[in-house]
Amino acid sequence: QDGFPEWDHPFQIGLDEIPLFHPWHEDAQGVDPEAVESPSLAAMLYREAGSLAEIAELLGRDADAAWLNERQAVLSAETEKTWNEQESTYYYRDALTHGSSAGTLLLEINSTGIFPIMQSFGQPQRFLLRFIPQGEMTRQNLLLIYGETPEGPVTEEVNPRKIHWLHGVGRYTTQHHFIRLIEVAARIMLPGDRCEVRTIDFTSEDISLLLPLWAGIPDTGRAEKIIKETILPRYLQPFGLTACPIDRCPANSSAASVYLPWNQMVGEGMLHYGYRGEAARLVTVLLNAVVKNLKESHAFYTALDPVTGKGYASRNTLTGLAPVGLFLEVLGLKKISAEEVIVAGLNPFSHPVTVQYRGTKVHFSSQHTQVTFAGGQSATVSDDDLHTISLP
Repeated sequence: QDGFPEWDHPFQIGLDEIPLFHPWHEDAQGVDPEAVESPSLAAMLYREAGSLAEIAELLGRDADAAWLNERQAVLSAETEKTWNEQESTYYYRDALTHGSSAGTLLLEINSTGIFPIMQSFGQPQRFLLRFIPQGEMTRQNLLLIYGETPEGPVTEEVNPRKIHWLHGVGRYTTQHHFIRLIEVAARIMLPGDRCEVRTIDFTSEDISLLLPLWAGIPDTGRAEKIIKETILPRYLQPFGLTACPIDRCPANSSAASVYLPWNQMVGEGMLHYGYRGEAARLVTVLLNAVVKNLKESHAFYTALDPVTGKGYASRNTLTGLAPVGLFLEVLGLKKISAEEVIVAGLNPFSHPVTVQYRGTKVHFSSQHTQVTFAGGQSATVSDDDLHTISLP
């Protein structure tokens, strides 16, 4: 109830490959999303509240607009608290304690028995348990966690009904926040199976953490750090932005792939803060990948290889379509109709571009932009200002 809600299920996020929540890959954490506050959700709600506030103002519903603006302020303030200045990115945080600690392996269990730990924590911690069976069958594991919370001693039971199994790996996120872990009792463990007990690594990074830029939350200085110190050197590859930084992606993980909708949102954020050249660079490599796959396979793909541009996963899905809207925004075309054209800025791309719609033609080059209507009337602009060209 702090104004910063949580996801209920990893599929709601729209990016299943996020290492923090990914339920399939063995190296991913697979944390329960309800235990985590995600800057991406706050950014989406912030932008939605802004749109709704504009609608409310247009309808004269001042009380609704004021309430929505208040929600925006709360979401912005809470999102900014997740900022990590040293790493130049936003971080996940615990939904209750608001901490963003790194993950630590506390214990590895290979048999039944009592395993004393007697470890204290400076900040209350949830634990992540990962069960790796010798075979691929679901196991009937039973563990008891003994420890202390800020409210006093607790015993948390991890029984088969609570463990989430997928592709041979079981995961469980504790319900309690422990300030001291005394011991773990493994009552049921089959020979050859093992269980890891860890603290959650909230420093896990992925492209969704860049969405505050898309929402317009950070100030210009912070936006510059995100773009120049995080996006361009750590996410951008020859064919787009990867789902997580290459240096932080689990080995052989789909998180190292390029997903066009997330690239589009980050590109819109770069454009919002005036980084038009950088946005043009991103759009260029994305379009190169899309065209490459159309030529070679005659298809659009859900995911792209960041180095080769080769598409894979599902064929001809909507999420594999070229980002035409972002391309036109970066190009500087705000509106085109039979009677009016609105343009802003000269062509930032390496080649001239011509856009035609209902007899109206707009030619963009690096030196000027020429508008020609169906009746032959034309106008030319040669600067980066916003121009509206209309027929009488």
